[in-house]
Amino acid sequence: MYCISDASCQSGSFASASAMHMYGKLCTLFLLLAWCNVAFTRQVVPNIQVCPDFAEFAFTYECQPTCAERICIITPTSVKRDACTCKLGYIREYKNGPCIRTSRCPL
Repeated sequence: MYCISDASCQSGSFASASAMHMYGKLCTLFLLLAWCNVAFTRQVVPNIQVCPDFAEFAFTYECQPTCAERICIITPTSVKRDACTCKLGYIREYKNGPCIRTSRCPL
């Protein structure tokens, strides 16, 4: 009991102490709910890139070999970026085109 003496209980000290205890619980609950709202309503979606057939997502040079230009010249200033690149054994049919087997390129 929160009362110091019987007189303080009759004057409402117990009620105010009880109210303060309840207020503390409500504040704690409110803060918990506010934190949960912030923490769990943000949709954390991983950056998953879906690439076309025979390609994979990688941090690679912008220049990608094609049937017409089979060799890319890479220099220290060549730009790298996250992009879909052809898998091993495949090449772009044309610039920004689909990946095809290297053997399917015309000679």
